[in-house]
Formats: sequence, structure tokens, C-alpha cells
Amino acid sequence: MQLGFIGFGLLLSASFINEFMLARKVVYADVFLMLWGIAVLLSGFFCAEPYIGSVSCSIPEAKLHSLLASSAGVSFSIGILCSLIVSPDPKEKLFHTVFLILVMGTSMMFGLAENGAVSMGKGLLQRMLYAVNFIWLLISQYWESVHL
Repeated sequence: MQLGFIGFGLLLSASFINEFMLARKVVYADVFLMLWGIAVLLSGFFCAEPYIGSVSCSIPEAKLHSLLASSAGVSFSIGILCSLIVSPDPKEKLFHTVFLILVMGTSMMFGLAENGAVSMGKGLLQRMLYAVNFIWLLISQYWESVHL
């Protein structure tokens, strides 16, 4: 899992840096998406707290992983919000709005599951959040390439 975070974070960050260099301009939404990639990359260097309470772990490392994962989520959400604000097409605005609600709602559900208020598995919610993120990223980057 950690190698996946590191690999995805590197790929994502490198692709946005490449985009900035080729276009010779910086798009604010893409800056936040690059920060998302960097936070995902960095979170891969630290272990998350294990789900089994009897397994020992480094609490500072787990807290750092959690902080970086939260930073990634905030950066991603701001990236969607920026895309929503600057989008000229009403269909794209609707798309960004729906996905912003999905991301925020899934993130809130994860927080509720983490606090024990909801009995849904955190792993399932994380995977749902990753799926929503990937779908938004693929479709929004496709639209961006069509408008070039």
C-alpha cells in the first residue's frame, strides 16, 4: 500500500510539473492537485495505524501519516472547488459540484466511522473515496485536454 501511495504521488506530481513546464503557465486548480499528489507521496513513507489494536506501531508515525492523508484530502477538495469556480461550461460546473459533494460526503462518513459514530468499515470508505477521486481526475483531465 505504501509503495502504491509513493508511486501514485510521484506520477501525479510529475505529470502536473510536466504540464506546467509544457504550458508555461500554472493553473491554480492544478497546483492544489499537485499538492494532493505530494501529500499522497509523503504519506506513503509513513505507516498508518493498524486496524488490529494489539499490533504495535509508532504513534508519531501514524499521526504523521494521518496528517498527510488529511492534507491530501483538503488539497484535492480545494482543487475541485477551484475547477468548479473557473469552469465556463454549466455541465462541467454541475460535474464538479456533484463530485465535490461526493468527496466531502465520503470524507465526513470516514470521519464518523473513525470516531465510531457510524458502523461502516473505514477501509471500504477509503476505497470509495479513492474511486471517486480517480473518476473525477480522469474525467476532469479529459475535459481539460478537449478545451486545449
